[in-house]
Formats: sequence, C-alpha cells, structure tokens
Amino acid sequence: MLHQLTAIAEAAVIGIPSEQWGEVGMAIIAVKPGHSITEAEINAHCETNLARFKRPRVIKFVDALPRNVTGKIHKPTLRKNFISTDAIDIGKAVVT
Repeated sequence: MLHQLTAIAEAAVIGIPSEQWGEVGMAIIAVKPGHSITEAEINAHCETNLARFKRPRVIKFVDALPRNVTGKIHKPTLRKNFISTDAIDIGKAVVT
C-alpha cells in the first residue's frame, strides 16, 4: 500500500513494542532519488487507505533497506537497528 506513493522506492513495516497495544507498526521507508515525501503525506495516504489499527504509528526514513543474499528485505536487521533489547523488556520502542 505504501508503494502506491510514487516517491517511495521501497518500504517495510515491522512491529515495535507498545505498552498500550502490545505491538504497533513502524514503517521504514527509502525515498526515490530526486523525490521527497513527508511523514504527513504518508499519514494522510494511510488514513484514506487503511483501517486505524493497521496504520503505522512510527515512520522512519532510510537510504536503503537491508537485503539478504536472495534480495529480500531483511527484517531481522531492521528490528535490530530500530528496536533495542531493553525496549522489549519494558514495552517501549527506541526510536532513532
């Protein structure tokens, strides 16, 4: 659904710990060269296309998403980079 936005080159969504809900979504987005997009634009797109509980609560921008040897997005690396081990214990995500 995020790929419908022309400025997004690639995107992944991971679950991050939440005290209130247990887990919420974090969208990690790589923007196409020469394009720009804001969190507000992404949130507006998600509001019109997704149910509230499916919308990412946090949006982070990266240059490129990590991939494994077969070319798939490597979500364990994303989790390692965006969620600290302490955050899992206390139920809060560390957002950088």
